[in-house]
Amino acid sequence: MPGPAAAGLGVSAVPASFRFARRPGLESVPLRGPRNRMSVVRRDEASDTAAAFVTACRAAARDPALAHGDVWRLPGTPGPSAEPAGVVRAPHRHGRDA
Repeated sequence: MPGPAAAGLGVSAVPASFRFARRPGLESVPLRGPRNRMSVVRRDEASDTAAAFVTACRAAARDPALAHGDVWRLPGTPGPSAEPAGVVRAPHRHGRDA
């Protein structure tokens, strides 16, 4: 069973060395910025960088196609739902007992 990213349901930040580990359904997109740098973020510390990363991840989760076009989607699979997460609509009923 594929992980969330391979299933088109997630975004992961991984080391650059992972670009050599090609997997069906996954696309490696390099991040722009400084190289050979490591950041540590602690839960209770304010960090503009961490806040920007969380904002970018949330935006990509809302609409991956906006962030990366259709590279997130496996061929032959439907695009993202038009419904917000957690919204389930009852089927529309026609006829007398509607």
